[in-house]
Amino acid sequence: MTLSILVFASLREQLGRGQISLAIDLPCDVATLKQGLAKQYPVIATAERNGALLVAVNQQMAGDEAMVAVGDEVALFPPVTGG
Repeated sequence: MTLSILVFASLREQLGRGQISLAIDLPCDVATLKQGLAKQYPVIATAERNGALLVAVNQQMAGDEAMVAVGDEVALFPPVTGG
């Protein structure tokens, strides 16, 4: 199945678009999703290595063990700080 993933902030700027897709078997955990994304998108691999990649599933922060199912909304973004 092809999963559409929303991308925000500097990741969006680096990728040049606000949505990417990944062919992946669902359901899967977030760790598996990130591995697949890192193989296809070097920018995401770099962000993950640098600890600068957050994942939300259905608008809730998701750790590596969280599951992604068909129909879920997945979003990627770097950590942000306020001032």
